[in-house]
This record gives sequence, structure tokens and C-alpha cells, in this order.
Amino acid sequence: MSEASNIPPFESLVYTRPDAAFIDDLFRKTRLLMRGARSAESLIGILREFDAAWLSLRSTETLARIRRVTGPDRSYYRNECSWFENRRVTDEIRMADMIQGLDQHRCRKEAETIIGRHVFRTAGRLHASISPVIADDLAKEQQLEQAIASSSIAAVGYSNPDHRHFAWNDAEEQTDDERRHRLYLERAGQISATLKQRERIFDSLIDTRTRLATKMGYRNYLEYALVRHGIERAELDKRAEFRRLVKTHIVPLCRQIRILQTERLDKNELEPADYYFLMREVWPEAKLRKEQTRAAYAESFSTLGDTLGKYFPALLLQGYVNDNQAETAALRAPALFLPEASAVYLNVGDERLSTFVPSLFYATGIALGSRLFFYEKRSLLTICPPLLHRALTGTAFMVLSYPEWERFLGRVSRLAEELEWTRRLLEIPLMCAIEAFEEQLYQNPGWNIAERSQLWHRLKQQYLPDEAGTDHLSIMPYGMDWLMIDQLADSPLHHTEQAMADVMVLSSKPFLPKNRSQTLAKQFRRLITENTDGTVLERAMGAGFLSPYETNTFRMAAFSAAMLLGL
Repeated sequence: MSEASNIPPFESLVYTRPDAAFIDDLFRKTRLLMRGARSAESLIGILREFDAAWLSLRSTETLARIRRVTGPDRSYYRNECSWFENRRVTDEIRMADMIQGLDQHRCRKEAETIIGRHVFRTAGRLHASISPVIADDLAKEQQLEQAIASSSIAAVGYSNPDHRHFAWNDAEEQTDDERRHRLYLERAGQISATLKQRERIFDSLIDTRTRLATKMGYRNYLEYALVRHGIERAELDKRAEFRRLVKTHIVPLCRQIRILQTERLDKNELEPADYYFLMREVWPEAKLRKEQTRAAYAESFSTLGDTLGKYFPALLLQGYVNDNQAETAALRAPALFLPEASAVYLNVGDERLSTFVPSLFYATGIALGSRLFFYEKRSLLTICPPLLHRALTGTAFMVLSYPEWERFLGRVSRLAEELEWTRRLLEIPLMCAIEAFEEQLYQNPGWNIAERSQLWHRLKQQYLPDEAGTDHLSIMPYGMDWLMIDQLADSPLHHTEQAMADVMVLSSKPFLPKNRSQTLAKQFRRLITENTDGTVLERAMGAGFLSPYETNTFRMAAFSAAMLLGL
């Protein structure tokens, strides 16, 4: 049994709000120490000390976020989360100020030979995109992003109230066509009632982002966002090629899924209420109640230990968990996994195991990829790893963990895997459409609602042809369903990374019976353990993953998806 299996439940972790003065002093002292560093070893040591303190603060924040939705003192932890949110912009600005000039530090070249270029690139990026000049605009942007999510939650109880996210509550709703349609219209009505409000919020958000970009010296928010998120301008052309390949290879597979879905429902065409009904059959599956969630997550650490031992027996021996300090690995491990695993908890409700289990192992993969690869290697500053890295490690580990799913799902684990990849495959064209929409939206901030909606409808015809011809939600004005997509608010220009990760994992042919996951396991191990420099994509390709911009990659991915889903 690995040490990771002894991780205590989250209930045993003690929460204490960080001292604001300590955080302020941490930034100030680190800035002075870095500027005075005379050697690469000294500079790296200062960064490591800051990283350890900042990771602890992040873990504390995540603990509050988890208990906000799962613990008995939810009101208290909602207030604590607000405290962290209110500090976010201030901390971003102080981080940028702290590392100002780090990319030009006298010891940079020597330090790069030890920790790589990532931290210095990040320093330059933050300095070019964050400044006290835009403090008010950053705060306004954050408020508007939260307002979008709040309007969703007020309408239906959760964010992203798109029809793909309507999960029917029981077998009767899944199989009774009339009841499903009636409930859908009821929920859609709740959503459409927020359209005018969301239109006003999006207008304000676009204006705010355009204004802060102008203040920072950029022509529009698209150019600013590229720098802020570390995306090279040339990469836009590559992403356009990725989207072209999606239209050629993935959209036809999605159409096959919809055809089979139509036949299964014995209809001539799908209605909006049918789109989320993706199961091949109704499962005899009980919901995972909230009180069961914590027990299931605690049990998962045992399966995690087994999975680590099975695929990566050397990891726990390399100092990533137990570095022979006074603390035991069992006490240190929560800090390793806590920040990245929060996504599972933030959506906890009356979850189905078939939804919970993939999310659980996906979040665990992100944790491994983030902490094991970056820990004491290149993260420092606790800068969140690029989204492609998180998406790739999360998706790969989710696939590698499939043999453990039976512990939760029993005989329906195979069906759960099919359902998960059906959802993911259908999401790929949607994410491409969203990102193509954003590229045009932020280059043309003066467009009115009609022009924006016309663009969205054209993109739907290209990427979501089965939906473009439907009367969306039956009650929503032409082309305006883009207003219901929360991702447009909270993660601009960060939509195709997950789609790329899915294609790259599928191209490893992880579902071949005779060689299931072995190639993928080797790629994942190399990705998170080999200390190579370069971009995330360069490191991924060095680990053996195929480029998401190549036709052959898509052909292999389409083959894997078709084989798994019986298309």
C-alpha cells in the first residue's frame, strides 16, 4: 500500500483564515530578496520558499471552497470564500509587481539551466498584462464574471445552463418523452427569463475587457488576452487548423452519435429536450448522495494508491511526497492534491456515480500532473500550469484509472466510459465554436447583439449542424443561445485546450483490447517526470503524444472513438 493511500479525509483538515498582513509581507519580502539575489542558487531558493508558503495559502482557500458546498457551516465558509475573492485582484497585482524584472534578472541564464525557462516566461507575461493601472477594471471584470455565474445559478441551480447540461433526474424522466419535454421547457423558461440580464452583463464585460486592454497598450482584448494567457500570436493560425480538422474528422462522428440517438428514441429528428439523453440504456443506478460523496472520495485514495503503484511505482520514491522532513507523508499529501481536486467538490450535489467517478480521477490526474511535474522543478511562484497541461494529464489519468471504476460502478463501468467519451466528443466542436466566436467578438467589441448572434449561428452551422437547424430551447430568439454559455465569461481563449487533450489521448489508441493504455501510461509517465524545457505541446510531443495539428492524429483519434462507441 502506498503512502498516498493513508491520506486523511478532508474533514480532519483544520481551516484557519490566513493573516492578511502575512500575505502582504510575503510579497514585499520576496520581492526585496529576489532583487538582491547574487547567485542562481540563492534566487531559486527564494522562489521555493515563496512557492511553499503560497501553495499553503491556496490549499487553505480550496478547503474553504470545498466546505462551502459540503460542510455543515456553509454560511461561514461562503464568507471565507468571499474574503479570498476580494483579495484576488490585489494579489495578482502584487504578484506582478513582485516578479517585475525577474525575466531580466542577472542570474536568469544560470537559473534557467536548473529550472528551465517557464518561470521567467511567466514573469514577463504577468508584467506585460497586470498593472495597478487596470486594478479597477480587473475588479470589475471579476465582478461581472461572478454575475454571469450567479444568474445561471439563480435560474437553475448551477452554472452553464446550456441544454447539454440538463441531467435528467431519474429513469422516468429519461424514458418518458412527454415528461422530459415538459420539464425541459420548464427549465428552459427559467433560463430564458435571464436573457436580458445576461445581455447587459456581457455588454459590460466586453466593454470592461476592451478598456483594460487599451490601458495596457493593446489594440483590442484579443491581443491582450494572448499575452495574459501566454499564447503566441502564431498559435492562432495553428488553432484555426485544429478547428478545421475538427470539422473534417470529429463533426461527422458527432453526427453519427446524433443519428444513433434519434434511432434509439424512435424519432425522425431530435428535439432540444432530447440532446442530453445520451445513454444507450437506462441504468439501474442510484444517485450518489452528499453524505456518500465524502466516503467515496476517501475510498478513492486507496484506489489512487493502487493506481500509482500499478502505473508509476517509482514516483513515491523520488521525494515528491515524502522528502524526509518531520511531517509525515500522510499530513503533507493533502497539500499536494487539494488545490486541483476542488473541481469535484464544487459541483457536488445529488451526483450520479457515473458522473462523479470520471470527474474524480480527472481531477486527480490534474493534481499529479501539476504537482509531480512542477513540484521542485519548474513551477515556483505557484503559477497554475497551462491549461493544456492540466487537461492532458487529467484526461490521460482518467483513462488510465478505468480499471478502478468497477469499484464504484460495478457492471455499468463500461457504459459509464462510453457515456463520458460521448459527452467529450460532442463537446469538442462546441469548444471550437466558442473559441472562434471569441476571436471575432473581441476584435469587434462594437458589434450589437444581432451581429454577435448572427456570427454564433454561422459557427453553429459549421460545428454543430444538428443543433443549428433546431428551434433552440423552443423559446429562445434566433442565435442568442450564446448568452447562456458561461465559459465566454470565465475562461476567454481557453476552450480548445481540453479538445486538444481529448484528441491527443484518443490518438494513443488507449482502448485497444490487447494493449489497453500501455502506450498512454508510458506517455503520461514521461510527461510528468521528465525534466524537459519548452512549451507544453513540445513537452507532450517529446513524451510521445502526437501533435493535435496533424491529420494523422485526428484519423487515429477518430478510429479510437468510433471503436469505443460502436460508430
